[in-house]
Amino acid sequence: MYNDFEGIPGILQNNSTTFCTFLYASKAFDRVRYCKLFRLLIDRALPPCIIRMLICLYNNNNNNNNNNNNGPLLFCNTLHPLLSSSQSKLNIGFLDDVTLGGHVDVAEIIRLGEEIGLSLNISKCDLIAHSDLQLNDALLQSFSRVDIVATTLLGAPFFHRPVFDNTSDQRCDDLSRAVDRLSSIASKDALIRFRASFSAPKVLHMLRCSPSVSHPSLEKFDALLKQAIQRITYSDLSELQWIQASLPVRDGGLGVRRVSSLALPAFLAPAASTQSLQDDILTYCVQSESDFLQSYLAVWSAKFGDIPDALPTKQPFWDRPGVLEDKAQV
Repeated sequence: MYNDFEGIPGILQNNSTTFCTFLYASKAFDRVRYCKLFRLLIDRALPPCIIRMLICLYNNNNNNNNNNNNGPLLFCNTLHPLLSSSQSKLNIGFLDDVTLGGHVDVAEIIRLGEEIGLSLNISKCDLIAHSDLQLNDALLQSFSRVDIVATTLLGAPFFHRPVFDNTSDQRCDDLSRAVDRLSSIASKDALIRFRASFSAPKVLHMLRCSPSVSHPSLEKFDALLKQAIQRITYSDLSELQWIQASLPVRDGGLGVRRVSSLALPAFLAPAASTQSLQDDILTYCVQSESDFLQSYLAVWSAKFGDIPDALPTKQPFWDRPGVLEDKAQV
C-alpha cells in the first residue's frame, strides 16, 4: 500500500493529462474460472503433485459447501498474467483490488478479465485526476471521479492539504465522541479500551502512510488525549505529568502515546522496510518530487544522531530515542 502513496502523487502531481484508477471486481473469488487458473499453474511448470493437491482441496471445499480457503493464493496466480500484460506505468494489485496509473488501459483489462470470469463493479471503481482533465471515454466517465487533492486510500490521505486537514478533523471528532461514551463505564475499563482502541492506534495507519510530522492537527489530537485521560482518571495533569502518562507502560507511563511524538518513527519504519519493494514496483514511475523520507531522516538525525547505512525497518529503533528523551524530562 505504501507504494500507492509514492507512485500516485508522482504520476499526477505535475501532469494534468494523466490519471489513475482504482478497479474493483464483482465477487471476484466466486466468479473466477478455476479451470483457467489450473491451466496457468501448469504453464508455469508447477510440479504436478502440487497441482493435483490444489485441485483436490478445491473440489473438497466445493463438495462440502465450505469457503475456499485456497482462494487468495489461487486467485493471485490467475490475476498476475493479466496485470503483467498491462502497459500502465503504475500497476499494483492486491487480491481483487487493482491500481493503474499513467496510460490506463481499462478496456484491455476488462477484456482479459472476462476471459477468466471477472467483471468490474463500476459503482466501486474510482478515477483520480486533476479537476480540469476532460475525458471522452464513456467507461471512464462512469467511474466515481475524485480530485487528486481529495484522494484517500483506506482512510489515509495522499496529500498534505486540504484532505489531510479534513481527515484529521474527523479523527478528532471520533476521539471526542468516544471519550463521551467511555465516561459511562468504570474508569479502569475505560482506560484499557481507550489505550487499545481510541487513542494513537486510531490514527497510526494515517501516520504510517501520510507525511504528518509537525502538522498542527497532531497537537490538537494530543490535547484531546490529555483531556480524555484527565476525565477518565479524575485528575488534572501538569505538562510533565502528561508527558509521563504518555510514556509506554514499560517506562512508567499509561501507554497512551502522544501522536506528535509517534509521527516521525511511524512514518520512517514502513518507508524504510518497503524501500526495495518500492524500487521494484515504481521502476517506470515518476515519483513525487517531495522526498519526505530524506527530509524526515535529516530531522531524526539532527535530534538523535547518526543513522545506519542500512535503514532499520522496525519502528522501535526510530521511536526509542524519543521515548528516552521524554523519560529524562520527568
